[in-house]
Amino acid sequence: MPRHDFEHHFAALPEDVWPVVIDIAAAAEALPHLSGAEILSGEGGVGRVSRCTNLKGQSWTETCFLWEEGRALGTRADADAADYPYPLEKMELTYHLTPRDGGTTVRMSFDYRMKYGLFGRLLELVIGKRSFRKISTDSFQDMRSRLAKTSGSAAIKHRQTA
Repeated sequence: MPRHDFEHHFAALPEDVWPVVIDIAAAAEALPHLSGAEILSGEGGVGRVSRCTNLKGQSWTETCFLWEEGRALGTRADADAADYPYPLEKMELTYHLTPRDGGTTVRMSFDYRMKYGLFGRLLELVIGKRSFRKISTDSFQDMRSRLAKTSGSAAIKHRQTA
C-alpha cells in the first residue's frame, strides 16, 4: 500500500501547533482543494466524525482513529461510501508532532490504496505523490499562516521525504 510522508518544522511549541492541526474548519477555509469542513460528532478524540467538501461540492466523512493529545491525529476517510469522490478504496491521513530544535516538526502521512486494480496503480504512478505533495504543501502553508496570526510563529525549516 503506498505511503507518502511530508515534514515541516515550525518555530512553535507542540501545544501551540496542536490546536491548529485539529481545527479542520479553519483549514478548509484556506486550502484550495476544499470548500468546507465541519465536525459532525465527537469534538476531540477517537471517534470524532467530520465532513469535508471539495470545490465541486462533493462531500465525504472522515473518522478519527488516532488521537494522542498534542502528539498525533489520524483520520480515515469513508472511502467505501457510494458518493466518495476519489478513486481510492482506502485513505488515511496522520499527523505526528515532535518537539525539535526549539519548535515542532509535523509529519503528515498519507496511507492509501487505489481502486481499479492495474489502472489504479498506473494512475497512482502518474498523479499520486504529486497530488499528496501539493496537499501537504498547501496544508503546511496554511498552518504556518494560522500560527503566525495566533502566536507570531513562522516556519523555519521545511523538509519533504518520500
